[in-house]
Amino acid sequence: MTGTPDTGLIAARAAACIAELEEAWEPLFDDEDMPAHDAEAHAEVAAIIRRFAAKAGAADTRRAVKAELDEAVRALNDLDEARGGGLLETDEREIIVPALNAIAAAAGLELSDYDDGDPTLDLRMF
Repeated sequence: MTGTPDTGLIAARAAACIAELEEAWEPLFDDEDMPAHDAEAHAEVAAIIRRFAAKAGAADTRRAVKAELDEAVRALNDLDEARGGGLLETDEREIIVPALNAIAAAAGLELSDYDDGDPTLDLRMF
């Protein structure tokens, strides 16, 4: 891996993603048709993103960054499944996936090495 991970960019992208998710989810707290959305689930998604950002920023190889990305995607898959598959849908995917990929790229992962420039495709279920 060349260069040092841009930890400032990584932290900023994680924070922006979480803020965007919180804004998108805020109206869902009162929606009885969206039982998967509650403060606990939202906090867990934010924790997964923060944890990935911290681990990716500390990774010393592309392989390590990809392993941390895979761990985050699996955790998001598991959380979505535990919530009945209604937590992470298209709107959330369109926020989360670009953020995860931007964090991975800032940590040194070459997105162009993956189909459609998206290293989450092979594992992502949401």
